[in-house]
Amino acid sequence: MAAQKRHIFVIGCPRSGTTAFTRLLNQHPDIAIGYERYSKLARKGELTPAHFEADRFEQFEAGDSHWSHYNKGNYRFDVLGKAQDASFVGDKLVNVADQMAQFDRFSDVKLIFLIRDPVSIARSWQARADHPNDSWDANRDGLVSIPAFNAFVRFTERWTKANPENSLCIYCEDFFADRSGLAPCLRFIGADPDDMGDADFIYEASAEKLLDPSRTIQSEVSLRANFGRFRKLVHAARTASGHAGSEVVAQ
Repeated sequence: MAAQKRHIFVIGCPRSGTTAFTRLLNQHPDIAIGYERYSKLARKGELTPAHFEADRFEQFEAGDSHWSHYNKGNYRFDVLGKAQDASFVGDKLVNVADQMAQFDRFSDVKLIFLIRDPVSIARSWQARADHPNDSWDANRDGLVSIPAFNAFVRFTERWTKANPENSLCIYCEDFFADRSGLAPCLRFIGADPDDMGDADFIYEASAEKLLDPSRTIQSEVSLRANFGRFRKLVHAARTASGHAGSEVVAQ
C-alpha cells in the first residue's frame, strides 16, 4: 500500500515571491506543488485532499483555476508528472484570506507563508498595472495592493498563532539573499535537504529582482520604522489642519 501523501501549501499576497519560492521547492524530487492549480476552488474554500490525488491533480476541470491547463514544456507543466511519486503535494495560493478553514480538512497539512516588504509588493502591482501588454488588470494598481497585503498579514498572524507546529513564515528578502534558509524549510516539510536538485538558476534570477540596493533600503525602512506612531501623528495633523488626504489605516 502506498504511503499517504502529505500536503504543503505556499501562501502569500500576490507578487510576494510565491512563484519563485514554489519553483525552488519543486526542484526537490519528492515535492510537487502546483502553481495556483486550484486558485478558483481555493477562493471558494472548496479544497479537499482528493484534489491532490495524482489523476485529479493532472486533469484540469472547469472551475478549478484561472489556468485552463499548463503549457507543455513550461515549469508549471513539469510538476504535474511528479504528483504520482511525490510524498509531498500541494499548491501555491494567493487571495485565500477568508477561506483558511478549508485547510482543516487536511489531516497532515503544513502551510508556508511567504512575506515580502509591502512597498515592493505595491511597486510590483503598479508596474504590472501600467504595462499596456500585461494580462494583469489595470485597475489593480499599487494602492489596491494595500488591503490585500493587510488581509494577508491578519490571517497569517491568526493561523500561525493557532497552528504553530504546522506553520512556517519565510521573509522573502532574507530567503533569497541567503541560501541557508532552504535546508530548514525542507526539514520543516519533512523532505531530505540532501536530495535537493539544482536551484542556483532560481536563486540568481530571484535575487536580481528582489535585492537591488534601493529595495534593500526600503525593506529596512519597512522593518525598522515605527509606522504605528507615524500613522497616529499623520492622523492628528490632518485632523488639526482639515487636510483631506488618504485615509490613515488604524493599527
